Amino acid sequence: MKNFVKIFLILILTFGLASCSEKIQNTQTSNQTSVISSTTEVFPNNSSKFVITQPWGSNGSIDRLSFNSDNNITIQKNILEISENPSDAVWFNNKLYITHSKNHNLIIFNPELNTLEEVSLKKDPEDTPQPQSIAIYKDKGFIANFNKNSVYVIDINKDVNVITNEITLPENNDLKPYTDKITKGKPQKIILANNKLYLLLPTWTDLDSANGNWAPGGPSLVIVIDPELEKIEKTITLSHNNPTNLIKKDNYLLVLQTGENWPADHKSILEVIDLNTNEVLNAQYEIKADTSSMILDAEGNILVASSYSGTFIEKISFKNNTFSKESTIEFDNLKPGHLLVNNNDLFMIASDSNFTSNLYKLENNIPNKIETSPSPYIVK
Repeated sequence: MKNFVKIFLILILTFGLASCSEKIQNTQTSNQTSVISSTTEVFPNNSSKFVITQPWGSNGSIDRLSFNSDNNITIQKNILEISENPSDAVWFNNKLYITHSKNHNLIIFNPELNTLEEVSLKKDPEDTPQPQSIAIYKDKGFIANFNKNSVYVIDINKDVNVITNEITLPENNDLKPYTDKITKGKPQKIILANNKLYLLLPTWTDLDSANGNWAPGGPSLVIVIDPELEKIEKTITLSHNNPTNLIKKDNYLLVLQTGENWPADHKSILEVIDLNTNEVLNAQYEIKADTSSMILDAEGNILVASSYSGTFIEKISFKNNTFSKESTIEFDNLKPGHLLVNNNDLFMIASDSNFTSNLYKLENNIPNKIETSPSPYIVK
């Protein structure tokens, strides 16, 4: 680990305390760009997916993948241009909500009208929240701010003055390993599960404040938030540091974490939270590499991609509180990142030996390249 930027780029691939309840006055503005004719489809669906591309140092685009009855793919490139550094995306009410960490805004893509709307998430001109992830409950958006250790609550029906509340998150100071260093929470992924919000909160330590050498610094947290009350309901301590992803499977929450001494340990840990009790179970699963993405396949198996100390996708089952390895797909010259399951098909965004990113469909475990716009980054 050299610096904050490197860690941030890795993590982005491809998460009894009071909250501030007063209304916050802000002056967000909105920009809307209309492009091509409307459609009549309902999104998300299995006949259309959208690829957000991100060329290094320049604006990207949104491509549309269409699947016919034989599951053949046609591609419509460059539907819309999108500014660089999107961080996460979630579907809600036929729209794709994209958090944008560099410009500190929320981008709302309406595929029916083929429009983009950009809403600022800066409370004032000096605000730099770096929105990392979003979950939506009813008409509220909950946005994890990587640079502020807080969650913004927004009204998704408005395009100005959208921020209605800010939930301050804990710092986990009692667990940090370096008592003489500055420690901060760096919110990552937030999801909605069983009408509660679950937020990954890694604890980071500034090892060298002069150079901004941030590193995961101690056991991290999962924060449970009541979306109705907009308050923290429970703080769950994980057994390892640097959590990068979480997904819901049945009545469990699966949390993906890198090793206890990352980056020295090239391993990852799967940990389980029971959504009935919000308690961590004893079941754990170790993956012998750093990992970048996690998703469920059509049968409910867990797929985990590694693109750092290993280049593979591992399939894992979780039944009766027990993990077991089902299979592994290994790659010689590709580093898998963001994963997508569509019906029974598996897609991945992966980079080659020249660090060029492409979208691939896996057929009989063989990656077949799909020609999208340059540098695909997120597929939804």
